[in-house]
Amino acid sequence: MSSFSFVDLQRLVSQGESPAVEFKSSVQKGLGETISAFANSFGGLVIIGVSPKGELSGVRNVDEESRRVRQALEECTSCGVKQDFVKGEGKTFIVLAVGEVAHSQSLCHCRKRCFIRQGTTNVELYGDAFVAYLRTRGILNFEEQKSRAQLNDLDAGKMAAYFKKREVEFDPKKVEELKTRLAGLKIAGFNGAFYLKNVAAMFFAKDSSKYFNNLEARVVVYRGEEKEAEKIAFDQRVNGTITQVIELTYGLVFEKIGKQQKIVGTTRQEVPDYPEAALREAITNAVGHRDYYDSMPVHVELFDDRLVITNPGGLLPGQTKQNFSKNPKHRNPLCYKLLQDLGFGEGLGTGVPKIIKQCRQVGLPDPNFDNLDNAFQLTLYGPPSDKVRYPVESENPRQQQALAFAKAHGKITTKELAKLTGVSLPTAVADLNELVKQGKLRRIGRYRGVHYAISENFKLL
Repeated sequence: MSSFSFVDLQRLVSQGESPAVEFKSSVQKGLGETISAFANSFGGLVIIGVSPKGELSGVRNVDEESRRVRQALEECTSCGVKQDFVKGEGKTFIVLAVGEVAHSQSLCHCRKRCFIRQGTTNVELYGDAFVAYLRTRGILNFEEQKSRAQLNDLDAGKMAAYFKKREVEFDPKKVEELKTRLAGLKIAGFNGAFYLKNVAAMFFAKDSSKYFNNLEARVVVYRGEEKEAEKIAFDQRVNGTITQVIELTYGLVFEKIGKQQKIVGTTRQEVPDYPEAALREAITNAVGHRDYYDSMPVHVELFDDRLVITNPGGLLPGQTKQNFSKNPKHRNPLCYKLLQDLGFGEGLGTGVPKIIKQCRQVGLPDPNFDNLDNAFQLTLYGPPSDKVRYPVESENPRQQQALAFAKAHGKITTKELAKLTGVSLPTAVADLNELVKQGKLRRIGRYRGVHYAISENFKLL
């Protein structure tokens, strides 16, 4: 039985063609190209038996059109297509649902050519455009490319520190064993002869500047809150291996941020304007996630009221500003793994909720994350900022469920929470009233009509 009804078809046809929907009167030569384009973009539907003007003509010879569909599919590689036959008004239509190629898969080719969807047009990729597309999808990784560095260009001390962290025996004199270990980490390989990948030099080179001109960060301090050249009070670049860039940048920024004298317990302590753990996580993310095909450095800009960190390379396909913290993808998976092994970061992305919580804990506004297409930007707001502050999360598991339910459904009642969590009505009432006291929920209505909704001043992580 078809999962796609004639009513569904009529609805789509009434909306016209789009980047994800294409009509064809019959199977034509370009069907394979359309399948490739949809698969390499975001998936889509091909409806056969409908004219480009939206006329529901149906297919004349179902068997012949089906044969042509099979022929088109045989011309395509690495694509998933589901075929449905839809009947209505005495006519038959063929609907092809083309799935998006997973980022871990090879691209979908048609007759050894590759297409993507731009608007309602199929565009062939080749040359520089093809390379750029592979980079955008994270398929072509800078870190995986063969390095000019040789084994004797790596620093034995840096490698020893890494292997000690992993509790692995290391002897730089045992060259063949070292080659095997590096290949096992996937930062080197054999193609008849041993070679190092870029990532090996990025972490362990004696002099990384011999191979890379963008393993650096630029730290700029402005007087005031505006980004103007004449207000620059400090401007310095730091470079080195990836871990050196992280450590040097963090040290420099921490030195430049404001400090306040506060009484902690019974002693007076100097407290930085920004939480140290959040600052370190943000810098680690920027250096670890950046696009190393881009020649620009990571930028850290300090203003009187905020700290802005910008790294080359926007979010990867499938990630959005809303979901990236819960949908982690790694542009540089080998860098990610090595940084994790060395104890840097909460997971290069999974630490985002922790950054937000740390800012709330010290009374700062939530940070702002911006995807700028070719760059990603994080803004941490300092004590002078007039941005809204949100309370720190302090709910029990039942209250967390209540907030999630209220967010998803617009409201929650006492009975719904009791049923959801398996507690008594008095316990559910107590949980909800406590959330009202904390300013996270607001109570609406009276008596039996009482329900609770997310407070306008509360931002749920």
